[in-house]
Amino acid sequence: MSHALSAGEGGSGVSLATRQRTVLVSLIVDFVLWLPDIAAAILSGSIVLFADAVKCANEILATFLAYLTIRKMAKGGAGTYDYGMGKFETMTSVVTGGVMFISLALVFFAAIDRIVEPESIVHEGAYLGIFLMIIGVCMNSYLWKKNERLNRQEPSPIMDSQWRLFRTKVISDFSVLLSLIFSIALSRFAWSFYIDPLASFSSPESSSYQAPG
Repeated sequence: MSHALSAGEGGSGVSLATRQRTVLVSLIVDFVLWLPDIAAAILSGSIVLFADAVKCANEILATFLAYLTIRKMAKGGAGTYDYGMGKFETMTSVVTGGVMFISLALVFFAAIDRIVEPESIVHEGAYLGIFLMIIGVCMNSYLWKKNERLNRQEPSPIMDSQWRLFRTKVISDFSVLLSLIFSIALSRFAWSFYIDPLASFSSPESSSYQAPG
């Protein structure tokens, strides 16, 4: 059965073009927000911002894989794999889960290193991080709901992983936002140095991702 034909048909008529456009927008938003995120991590010396930048890089890769899959389906290609486009789409979603697991491991080890050698974050860089996290929460909330709505109209392993990914990003960005605010507000206390690395452990990826079945 041809995925390219069936994906645009059915009860809801959600086309592959719509999916492709939605994932492309997600990819562009991720990349645009990622670059200043790196700058904020460098300027602030914040381990939680550094971990967020590393995690975002892996999420951009995951979204790029999703975009390639849908683009291939839209062109009607059967793929070079014996298992066909349907299983290729599922495989790509599993890769997304693997990438998210790697991100979680990077966050964990980076946080441990900062706990062993605690230091204060640079406030000027942290202010930039706060601004970026507010934008991130707003944009990722929009993409979460949009992808969830499309997946509800016509279920797909790719779109299912995408809306879960952006839900994770909303929770993660909000956690980083709170961490930066508290680190600055309580900076006069020596124990506040631990807020930044400990907040890295709040990464929700381990619980929010579900591999497609």
